[in-house]
Order: sequence, then structure tokens, then C-alpha cells
Amino acid sequence: MSENVIHIILQKLRSTPQGDIIDGNDLKRIKTSQEHNFETTLCHLNVLRISAPNPPYSNEEIEMVMEKVNECIQEYTKEKKSEMIEMIEIIESTKMMLLLIDINKQKTLRIVESLIEKIIKGTAKNEFPVKYEMVKKIIEDLLTECPEESREIVKSIIRPFNENDAPFLEEKKITQYLKKSKMEKEVIEEMFEGMTGESNKNFKNGFWSLIEEAKEINEEDEAMSEDEELEDRKKKEDIKMFIRVLGKIVSYYPKWIKGDENYLERILLIPMEEERIQVVKIVVEYLKKGVIEKTKKNELIGCLLERRKDKSVSIRSIVGKYMMERGGKNEESEEDDEIEISDLIIEKMNDIEESIRRETIEEIYKQRFEEGKEIGKKIIKEIKERMKDRKETVRAIAQTFCGEYIREYIEQKSGSNRDFSSQMINEMIENMENIKNEEDNIRIYQIISQNILGNITLTMVNSKSKLKETIKERAERLIKLFGLLDEENFKKMMKKEGVNETEKKELGKKLEEYENSREEGRTKEVVVNLLSKMYPMPTIETSKKYSREMLEGMSGKFGRMLRDMEEDETSFSEYWKKAKRIDGEVEIKKKGKIEEFVNGILEKIRNKIVQKEMIKYLIKTHEEEMKEYMEIISKYCKEVNYGNIMRIIKMYEDDIEKKVNVMKEGYLYIEKEEKNEEMKEEIKGYLKMKEYTISKGCMKLLHLLWNDQEEGYYDMLFEENIKNVLKKKGKKAMNGLLIVTKIIKYKKEYNRKKEITEINERIKSEIIPGMIIEKEPPEHIIIVMKYIVKYLQSKGKIVESDNEESEEKEMMKFIKDFIIHKTDNDTIEFRKNEEEVRGYLIGVVLKLVEMRKYDSLINQREFYCICEEISKKETFWGEYLEILNKCLKQLPLRYFIIPTILSKNNKAIRMSKIVLLRSILIRREIYKKNIKDMTQEKTCIVLPEYCVQHLIHFLGYGEMVENGEYDEISRMLMFMIESLVEGNNEGIPIIQNEINLIKLSNDNLNNNLGITEINQERLNEKIHGVALIGGMVIDEVSRGKKYSPNQTVGTISKMLFELREKNESINSILPYGYHLPKRANAIMTVGEKKKKKENQDIEKEVKQVKEQKEKKPRAKNQKKEVKEIKTVKEKFIKQEQKKIN
Repeated sequence: MSENVIHIILQKLRSTPQGDIIDGNDLKRIKTSQEHNFETTLCHLNVLRISAPNPPYSNEEIEMVMEKVNECIQEYTKEKKSEMIEMIEIIESTKMMLLLIDINKQKTLRIVESLIEKIIKGTAKNEFPVKYEMVKKIIEDLLTECPEESREIVKSIIRPFNENDAPFLEEKKITQYLKKSKMEKEVIEEMFEGMTGESNKNFKNGFWSLIEEAKEINEEDEAMSEDEELEDRKKKEDIKMFIRVLGKIVSYYPKWIKGDENYLERILLIPMEEERIQVVKIVVEYLKKGVIEKTKKNELIGCLLERRKDKSVSIRSIVGKYMMERGGKNEESEEDDEIEISDLIIEKMNDIEESIRRETIEEIYKQRFEEGKEIGKKIIKEIKERMKDRKETVRAIAQTFCGEYIREYIEQKSGSNRDFSSQMINEMIENMENIKNEEDNIRIYQIISQNILGNITLTMVNSKSKLKETIKERAERLIKLFGLLDEENFKKMMKKEGVNETEKKELGKKLEEYENSREEGRTKEVVVNLLSKMYPMPTIETSKKYSREMLEGMSGKFGRMLRDMEEDETSFSEYWKKAKRIDGEVEIKKKGKIEEFVNGILEKIRNKIVQKEMIKYLIKTHEEEMKEYMEIISKYCKEVNYGNIMRIIKMYEDDIEKKVNVMKEGYLYIEKEEKNEEMKEEIKGYLKMKEYTISKGCMKLLHLLWNDQEEGYYDMLFEENIKNVLKKKGKKAMNGLLIVTKIIKYKKEYNRKKEITEINERIKSEIIPGMIIEKEPPEHIIIVMKYIVKYLQSKGKIVESDNEESEEKEMMKFIKDFIIHKTDNDTIEFRKNEEEVRGYLIGVVLKLVEMRKYDSLINQREFYCICEEISKKETFWGEYLEILNKCLKQLPLRYFIIPTILSKNNKAIRMSKIVLLRSILIRREIYKKNIKDMTQEKTCIVLPEYCVQHLIHFLGYGEMVENGEYDEISRMLMFMIESLVEGNNEGIPIIQNEINLIKLSNDNLNNNLGITEINQERLNEKIHGVALIGGMVIDEVSRGKKYSPNQTVGTISKMLFELREKNESINSILPYGYHLPKRANAIMTVGEKKKKKENQDIEKEVKQVKEQKEKKPRAKNQKKEVKEIKTVKEKFIKQEQKKIN
């Protein structure tokens, strides 16, 4: 239809009043028009306006109109301004949305969402002409008239605001959102400004109901179906959207929340951590911005305070910061607080998280020294204690705070207390001795020499008057500082290095200037001052005196060498050379105090170099680099003595491997004279392992220490650890077993047969039975299982030399018997513990049978019994599938039925399929690669299609046929056969042939199952029945269909024949939901009236057979009875076959 025609129709419709008749031809043209989207949509809307309330459209056509309206909104351009405004005016004036929402709620609300989205995202170039005030009436009508849909309506309204967080929640700068944020603010303000009455009430109901979904979300629930996961994901998305929009409401129009503070209290408890962090920030913002009634505010603050013990570090930090800010402002509401602000701050400084402790002290530092607020004595006392914190960053800020506090006291500023200052400085000096971290020592002295005493800047150095003034002031401060020190700490203070890194570089430069020019003026005084700080005497004048004398004895190269030593790139050998040269360059003109002074400075330089370089090498973690590190220490420290090794070990208290490596390498360099038994015992004490751990490095080091023979090495381990297994229970016994496991792994086998026999006997007679009587933690059971697996694997590779009564065979026999034969426990708890241990032992068997030796110990009957146990251990199926995923490809074909057994559960079916398919594909590839060498015998072992016979035998051997579980039998056969033929139809003839062979055979198993002849006959009957179902399944699969037992009920009558002997109805065994066809076979309606004569004859024959059976002794006439029954069956089958034909 041309553009002119559609314009003419549109003009006509515009002028047509509501209730008038619409031209049929025009209506037909509009409905068929696919062009001119805006004009056509306007025509549709006008038709709806004119014909209301009985539109000439079907519901599907109205839905099409909705889609067109939405398309127009999305595709809007500046040229369509008037059309867009007209479109919204028609919808608003006619209350059309109330009609549309009844037809299709989703598409109707999508229009509302698109309108708001366009209003928010409108740009200067393409500004959306529809303002929110035009849409507001539409929204209020929907909220007022459709209260039951308020939740979905609200979701559509707020969804456009979900693209980014509120400005106060944005971590990055939001300049890119500036225009959009402004529009969002305007829309939110306009939305809530005039919203009152029923619409406001319904909006609130819909909005706050979104958070109710948070209660139903379980963060830890991992066992959910796909539908449940999808629903859970949608709920989480709704909650995230709710929180984002709530943040914007708090930011732009907080008074809308007034009266609903109880909802904020509830959402503080949502389980998702990230969202809970956002909610806490929103509540804090609302408390700052919102106009809240005092009672409500205190209640909300109380709920917020409870979050200070939240498991989230961020939440604890946010709550603490808010309460500290609030405490500092002395708000009126603080009087009603039950929690003292100082107690809260102290609680934060003792938080388990390092960052919270550090940030708390940083905030106090800011309030005290930048904003000038008073801090309570309890808080200052706690900060003083934090100087001993276990984390360096916390110690650093606490030390900085204390340094600033002492400086204020020395400068006689108000607010600083002498007692606190004295305690702080004395503890700082003591910490320099107690804290082993060199960085702490450097930092503390820098705080003393720069913050407290006052730093010497470059400006001061280059100005003689300023330098003298600074030195004088520094001396006065030093005297005040000494007045705060105890006697012992004063002595310690005098022995510490006082020059920091910046000053040392400056010293090197000034020394070079001094040596080049030999000026006696300003440069010399600076050098003297800096040298005197390196080794201060009790008074400044004494230090300067010795510094001048030292300076006279130095050559011109000293300053340059000292400066070069500060470069990180300098190697260790260069450091050492320079230190030795400095030693030789200083000429001591006078003995006594000056000699002590010079040697003290040189010793500090040497120690500094060695410490710095040793730390570099200690950072290296690789074992091969440890040797290089030890050689360097040995070269430059003359020898690696026992004391040095112990000092290094203490740095690695929490890292066993590094500690062992240091000892192992260092032990080689210790002098022979020092290697006595006492030292060995002490090193042995440092090798105490954590529970359940023993490292390979530890074993090697012990071998070095007791360097006699390997036997002695293992003896020591056995004496210390393994014998505990024979004496103790619980964790220590488990630890001993794990150590044995590690030894087996390290040496592949353990040669102390007597002790291992004793441990194995104890496992069989005490440990495993003990697990049934008393519930053991899973980790203890796992340790025992690990030991069994490691031990049996270490023995499993020996096959030819095995004897019948070998220990590993006895252990395997014990495991088999435990799995198959259940004890007569009459206690529920005992039975439960027994089943748990049995589940773990099945996992052990699955790990071991990849070794030919252990698979051969399990006969076919035992294998079926194990499979039946596997089918009952649902809690272990995941573990079994993980084991099979690694080893199934190389196991005998009978093990291929296990994934099929595990596929019974919907949760395990996907993994079972993956494991089975992966192994089938690998076996098929092996067959293809070796096809030239494949005999018939090898093909039956390798080709995966031959595993079907094992599944049929297993299903016939079990009770599924007796119980009438035909649906489950067919499902398992379908699972196996579909996996075998997936992507490879060549296997279908092999499977069909295997099933036909089973049908024709009278002795299907060919295995010693210990079954009597009578039971064998019954077993063959059951297996034939399963094979019949298998044949039907493969026939259906070969045609590309799914097999259904309900469609072929007549063909399994052979399996059900013995029901006549029991005189039972077929309905007693049919699966749930199973219905017989109308023309059922006679055998399928036993017990009902027979109309046809043929059926009556059959019943008579069956009765005669039963009478003969009762008269004659069963043992003598068993074979004859079976033959007669077979004759009756054959007759019946022939008759049924004729009917079918």
C-alpha cells in the first residue's frame, strides 16, 4: 500500500469520533499493511480508539499492534516527533493500556519500559519528545486499576534505571553518566512528587515485595535442577535491580522512603554478600540524607550496628566508618545510643581483618591531627597496643600515630599527655629489639629522627642560618625526648643507627663535594651533622667532635663509594668490596673513643649490606637457588654456622617446605666439629610437622642427618610416628597411617613387612570395625582409604611371583567380603556408619581394579553384588564417576555397566553419559589403531559393543525382573545402547548378534556363580526376558526411535509365565501408570473370565500340569515338569504368533 493511501486513511480515522462506524475496506487495508510503521501503527490505535470497547481485532492482532507500538518507540527519530506524541496521547486519553494488559501483560509492560528508557536515554541530537508527565498518567492508571499486577508493573517501571549504580555507589568517576544521571534524577523526582493515594500505595507494595525473594535464595544450595537454577538466577537479578534503584531513590528522592524504614532493616539481612554491601552503603546514605523520625532513626542505626559483626570485611568497615563520623559530630541522637563510640572504635581496632584495623587507626589519625578533634584515652591506649600488631601495615600506622602524638607533646601543644607520650616512646624503643622485621626498626627510627626530632631538609642543608637553627631546635627536642625515656631504653637509643636513607644519599653527595673542594664551611658542617647522627653519642657536641675527627681521616673516594652502595642494582660482591675499601680508607689518627666511633659506623655499614643482601636471597623460593644462596653466605660470612641457620629458620615458621630447604642446604656447610648429636636432636625438633602433613624435603633432610643407611632413616620415621598407630586412636593414628602412605609413595613400597602386617591386621580387626561402632570424621576415613590404596597399588604391579596367601590378596578379600556381606547390626546408627564405610571401600575397589591382579580376584557373582551395592550408594555416585572418568577406558568391559547403573538418578545422568561416551570413544580408537592385530578374542575384549551382554546378565541376575521394573530395565538398556551407537551405527549388528546369542543359549553366564541347577534355569528365564527387551530396544534404536515397553506388552509374556503358578494378577506387578491394551493376550489376564474356547483350553492344560506337580515328589520329577510347562508355553506362543500374523 502506497504512502499516500495510508495518509488518507489516517486523516479519515483522525476525524472519526469514538463509536462511529469504520470503513471495512480501510480496515482491511490497514490490517494487511506491512510498510510505513509509524503511520500504520497510528491507524491501528485510532481504530482501537473509535471502536472501543469492542475492537474489530482478534487478541492476536491486538498483540501485533502492541509490538508495532514498541517498535515505533525503539526506532524513533526526530522526523517522527509529532507521530510519537500523537501515539502516546491516544494511549493515555483512551486508557488503552488497561485493555491491553488483559490481553498480553508482558507486551503491554514492555511499552511502559521502552517509554521510560527512551526518556532517560534521550540525547540533545535525538531527544525523545514524550516527557514523563505524559507517561505518568498511564503508569498511575495501571497501578490504580491493576493492584494485583503491581509487582510486574513496578519491575517494568524500574528496569530502565538498572544500567548503573547510584552516584554514591560508583567507585569510578561517573562523568560518562552525568547527562543520564541528571535525566534519571528528574524522572524519579517527577515520578514520586505527585504520586499519592492508591497508585503510590500499590507502587510501594510492588516495589518492596521484590526483596521478599531474598528469603528464598539459598547461597549454599548446590543441588538444584536447571529450572530451579534459572528461577534462582532471575530472583537474584531482580534483587540486584531493586538495590540499584533503591540507591537512586535514596540519592535523588529520599523522602519517598519515609515511613518504610522497617523494610531497610529487613534488607540488611539478605544472604548475598555483594548485595548486602550495597544495601549497607544505601542505609548509611539514607541516614545522612533522609528526614527520619528520631525513634525510627535510632532503630535503623541499631540494625546497622548489628552489621559491625558481619562476616564481610567491607560491611564491617563501612559501618565502623559511619559510626566514627557520627560520633565525631556529636549528634543529638548520640545521647540515646546504647553503645559507647569508643568501645565501637576499640572493637574495630581488634577486628580479625587487617584492613579494618588499619583503616580505623588511619581515620582516628585524620580526626586527631588533621581535623583537631579530641580522642578518648581508651582509644589512644588501644592504638599504643596496636604497635605490637601481627601485621606490619597496622603496626606502621600505629607507630606513625604515636610518633605524631609524642611530637605534639614535645612541641607543648594542648591535648597530648606526658604519661602516654612516655609509654609510647619507651614501647617504640623496646619494639625495635623485640620485632624481628628490619623494616619496623628502620621505620621507628625514622619516626624518631624525622617526625619527633624534626627532619633536616635540603633547604636547611643549603642555608647555613637555617641549618644552625634546625640543629639547635633538634637538640632541644632531643633533650625533651630523653626526659621521657627509661634508663635502659636511653642506652638502647644511643646504640641505634640514626641516619635515614634520604640523609645517607645526601651525606654521600656532600662528602663528595667536601673531598673535591676541601671547603671548611657549610658543606663540612652538614657532613659532620649527618655523620654524628649515624652513631650518636650521649650529647650532640660529643657526636660532632668525633665526626670531625673521622672526617679528617677519610680519603676523597669515601663519599662516592657510600653513595654508590645505595643503588639496588649493585651486586653483593660489589657491596662487600666497597665496604672493605671504606674500612681501609679511614685512617684512625687517635685511639680510644674515636676508634670505637669509627668502627661502630663501619660495622653498621657492613651489617646493613649483609642483611639487605641476605633478605634478597631468602625471597627466592626455588630449591636449586637455595644452594647458591648458602654458598654466598658461606663465602662472605666466612662460614655458615648453626646459629645463622636457626635465625633463618625462624623467618619461615609457617612455611615447612622453605624451612626444610634452608636446613637441608645449610647442613652441608656446617663444620664437622659442630655436627654433634645435640644439634641433630635440636634440628629434629624444628621438623615437627603439622597434623596430617609430612614433606618430601623433610624426609630427605632426615636422611642427611642420619647418614648411615636408608634402613636407619626409615627406622627413625617408624619409631617416631608409625608405632603410634598401634597404640593410639583418633587423629594420631590417622596421622601415622598417612605418614606410611607418604613413605609408600616415596619408596614405592615399604620393606618392613612385620610392621606393615601389624598395621594391616589392625585396620581389618580394629580400625574399620571401630568406624562402625563410633562415627569417625570423613577425613579420618579418607586417610585410612588412602593408605589402603597406596599400599595395594605398591604391591599390585607384581603378578607372576604372587603366592595365594599374599598379604595384599588377604586385604582385597577383606574389602570384598565387607562390601558384599553385611553384618547383623540392629542399631540404626551402626548400620548407617557401616554403609558409609562400605561406600568408601567401593571407591577403593574402583581405584584398584585397573590393576589386572586385583580385577582377577573378583568373580562374576561378586562383581554383580558390588554393582548392586553401588546402585544403593547415591551419596558416593559423584566420587565413583570421578574415579571412572580417569580409569574406565582401561578397565574390562564389564565395568562399563557401572555408569549405566548410576544413570538412574537425574542428577547423575549427565555425568554418567559423559564418562561412558568418553571411554567408549577411546576404546573404539584403540581398536581402530590396532585393527590389523585384532583376533576375535581380542575384539571381544577391546570393542565396547560387547559390554551389552554384561548389562543383560546383570539385569537378569538382580531382582528387577522379579519386581516388575520393566520400564527401568528398558531405560537402562536404552541408555547403554544409545551411548554405543551414538555417531557410530556400525555397532548395531554386533549388539543384535550378542543379544541373539543370549536368546539361543541355555547357559548364559558361563561363570561360576555358585547357583543350583533349579536356580540356573530360573536365572536363564529372567536373562532371556531381559534379552527380549534388549532386542526390541536395539530394533527401535536402529530405526531412530525411542523404545517404549507399554507398546509391546504382549511380547514379554514369556517372562511373566510363572505368574500363573502363583495365581496372581498381572496388575500387581505392572509399573505405575501402565495400562493393558484392549486385545491383551490370554496370559496377561490371568484370573479374569475367558470368553473364547481357546483360552479355556489353555487354562485347563495349565491346571492339569499343576495337579500333576502337586501329586509327584518335586525332586524326582523336576525336569519332566519343566518340559511339560515348556510345551504349554510353546503352544501358547505359536497361537499368539498366528493371531499377530
